[in-house]
Amino acid sequence: MLGEKSSPSILTKGNNANKKIENTNKTAITVNPENTCIEYLEISGSAHQVIMEKTMLGIKPESILLSIIELGSSVLMHGSNKATIDSVSSEIDRLIENVTSIVLGKYPQIMEQQTTKMSAELLQYLDPKSAKSVQNQFAHAVVELSNKVKGDLNNNFNDPNSPLTVLKKELVEKLLQVDNKYGELLQHVTAISERLSTKDKLSELQSKLTSKGMEHEQIVLKVLEECFSPFQDLVIDTSQEFGNQGRKTGDFVVSLNLPDIAKQGKIVVEAKNTKLSLQSSLKELDLSLKNRDAEIGILVFGDSAQLPASNQPIRLYENNKILCYISEDSLLPLQISCMLARALASNFLKAHSNSSERIDLGKIADVISKAVEDANKIMKHLTSARKSMDE
Repeated sequence: MLGEKSSPSILTKGNNANKKIENTNKTAITVNPENTCIEYLEISGSAHQVIMEKTMLGIKPESILLSIIELGSSVLMHGSNKATIDSVSSEIDRLIENVTSIVLGKYPQIMEQQTTKMSAELLQYLDPKSAKSVQNQFAHAVVELSNKVKGDLNNNFNDPNSPLTVLKKELVEKLLQVDNKYGELLQHVTAISERLSTKDKLSELQSKLTSKGMEHEQIVLKVLEECFSPFQDLVIDTSQEFGNQGRKTGDFVVSLNLPDIAKQGKIVVEAKNTKLSLQSSLKELDLSLKNRDAEIGILVFGDSAQLPASNQPIRLYENNKILCYISEDSLLPLQISCMLARALASNFLKAHSNSSERIDLGKIADVISKAVEDANKIMKHLTSARKSMDE
């Protein structure tokens, strides 16, 4: 144990081991700025036991004492530091508990209050009805900027010497010239556009009519060849040739081979793929007869609905004009009309040659027309029956 005495002393070895040296005139410990001096210090207890054991081992007592003092000072300093650390740690723990209590208890309430307050303020700035809203402030700023720019531009335009006024005057003059030129050009372009549009429409219509008419004419020509070739009659396509009247009316002319009649008979055939009235149809046949110098005329329509009298597939007028039609389903009306026209031509020529063999073909034509109509009805019923049988 280290301790201070009012009369310090120290035990020594040797003959004077039991001798105690006392000096009441000196201080036991003297502390200087550079070091601490220890004089007349009595050591007992465990420290004394350590000094004795180490001295027995040959270690100097001064070194042992210094080691004990160094070790003791470190222990004392550690104890002081540990106390400080414990105190600080305790304060930190208390601070953490307070912070945790605030975070878990009061923070949500505080945040909710602050959030509500912030939301209200933000809504105030985002509400279009509020004068302080961002939209109104931005709109107000834009209006102010626009007014300012407008005022600056007006000032520049009103100033006769400003570059903008000079440029405006030049642009107005140029634009007036361009406008005048544009007006003239627009008139020409409009006229050309109308002409082109009309030409395109006419070309399209003509193409459709020509294509449709050419297809109809080719079918008529084919039927004529099939009907008249067995009699060695001559079928001529005259659709592109001018006739006696200077017209192209009369698409086909059939020169009949009638050995027993001196005069050669002719049948003119006009193909129409459009609807005509009865008066127009008969007029068309009159022109064809005169233009091709024929005795009998046949006007062939492209569909039964185009016939002036659609209730009969074949109609005979004035003993020398025949109206009929052809369709995809039936060529029979034209085929019968060809045979009827050949008989009419022969009868007509015999009548003009005072032959006793002339017969009245008008009633025969009506009977034939009725028979063709019945045949067409029968064909439709047969077609319907065939479809039913197939199903």
